[in-house]
Amino acid sequence: MSGERSWTIDTEVGRIKVTEEPADASAPAALDWRAFITARLDERQEQAETVHDLGCGVIRRDGTCDCGEPARIRLEVAFLCEVLADHDENDGSCDACGNYDPSGLHDHREPFPCRTVRALAKLYASHPEHPDKLEGRG
Repeated sequence: MSGERSWTIDTEVGRIKVTEEPADASAPAALDWRAFITARLDERQEQAETVHDLGCGVIRRDGTCDCGEPARIRLEVAFLCEVLADHDENDGSCDACGNYDPSGLHDHREPFPCRTVRALAKLYASHPEHPDKLEGRG
């Protein structure tokens, strides 16, 4: 299984803190994909306060505004964190994708990284550390 992932929302400031504990050495590929996406979500979260609508002119002393763009980005990051948290690696397969049969007779789990994790990573396909580029596929 890959590392434990969590996030917290500081309602007073409206910020989301994304953290991931390192996994054991048995799943390095899974950690690479999850760590890559986690790092991009952290970057996006940090950018939230500096991104405003073009017409935004109401910036308060505390750095907040009325355009809604920073709040929208924070919600986007929180949603993507939830999606990623549901798709964890377990014995080379995704915990959420496919059908797991403990007997092994009808086990149709999707290999990790699953289509959902790959789709999340596509948001950052041009990034030089994208796992497909590091693995020579991109």
